[in-house]
Amino acid sequence: DYTEPSGGVERQPREGKNDGERTSEQLRAYPSASVAVRRSAATELPSGIPRKVGNERKMAGYFFYESIGSPKHIAAPMVQLSELPFRLLVLRHGADLVYTPMINSNLWQHNGRYRQVNWHTCPADHPLFIQFCGNDPCNLLRAALSVQHLGESIDLNLGCPQRIARRGFYGAFLYEEPQLVFDMVRMLHDYLDVPITCKIRVLDQGEEATIAYAKMLERAGCQLLCVHGRTRTQKGHNEVPPDWALVRKIREAISIPMFVNGGIDTHEDIEPALRLTGVDGCMSSRGLLRNPAIFEANPPSALDLAEEYLDLAEKYQCATQAAMRGHVFNILQGITEQQVDVREALTVAKTIGQFRSHVAELRKREADGTTCLVAVLSEKRQLKVQARAQRRLLDQQLATEAVAGESMSSLFGDEDDTY
Repeated sequence: DYTEPSGGVERQPREGKNDGERTSEQLRAYPSASVAVRRSAATELPSGIPRKVGNERKMAGYFFYESIGSPKHIAAPMVQLSELPFRLLVLRHGADLVYTPMINSNLWQHNGRYRQVNWHTCPADHPLFIQFCGNDPCNLLRAALSVQHLGESIDLNLGCPQRIARRGFYGAFLYEEPQLVFDMVRMLHDYLDVPITCKIRVLDQGEEATIAYAKMLERAGCQLLCVHGRTRTQKGHNEVPPDWALVRKIREAISIPMFVNGGIDTHEDIEPALRLTGVDGCMSSRGLLRNPAIFEANPPSALDLAEEYLDLAEKYQCATQAAMRGHVFNILQGITEQQVDVREALTVAKTIGQFRSHVAELRKREADGTTCLVAVLSEKRQLKVQARAQRRLLDQQLATEAVAGESMSSLFGDEDDTY
């Protein structure tokens, strides 16, 4: 079982409910809650599922890592953006391993539409880690069992810092229930045919707690660990450089393969990250969105990458409008800074044909050496801009009148004070 580090675990208040899973309050309602959850989940398992402990067919640790090609360059799981066409694109351009987007295990179990939208793969989509999140061991295991044969590993997200993870009590917020985390990892390790891997962040509680957490995951059965070098609060305007020194201490404390995530924004960041942390591979997310060939020393042009992505999106017909818009916009960001009208057009494009026409226009302008620093808006967007400007003007007028009224009151007093 999990041994809590000295000083205990700081428990954070939660907001709202989640998607039908046990809430943090329910888990804490009685002693040894997570153990009881695990016992109840074990009795609900589909019949005929043997425990895999000691099964020699199941790769572990560095034997598993070497069996998938000893990946060094890894594409991060990104909600809505690490879909099949993008995974195939980065695999063509230097990525050794890809992850699915984070999948909510409870929604996967109970929502057929969610499964249809969030699951697509093909024979070229390998090596593939299938990432789930959740806080119910039974739901998590059932979801993992349904797709384990389609990837090399089931990955547990223990690092998502977003508000939705706080509300749903999963990701980086599960640290508040370390015994539950231990039970989930152990159950997946015991019952799956494939290895269980985990992705975490360094903890707000400091170095000792983070290292203890990593060791606990290894004891529970985690066969590969990815560590993001920032805490769950170090995001957005609070973002700081990742703590690669702490990542190295975690590397020295555990014996399973390990990846580093965070701060890999350019090709030049890869070598220092590997050297300073001593890990086996580095994972990129934002840098990969801007340059899907970040792992290549001599990448293709942004226009070529955008066209290649659209070819894959057209072939597999599974990328959403939001995903296509996000990828094309990110890949072409350096070009559209000088082509403002095309940048505006990309924000409202909906079809692959429309995206292709904008890419073709940018290629033509690149050949001609022309730029456009003024946006050419559609009539609908012009009306929206005009309405927004009118609202701002009205707000300014109201503010001016309010200030004038306060000035007169200070001179003559309020009406009630005159009596």
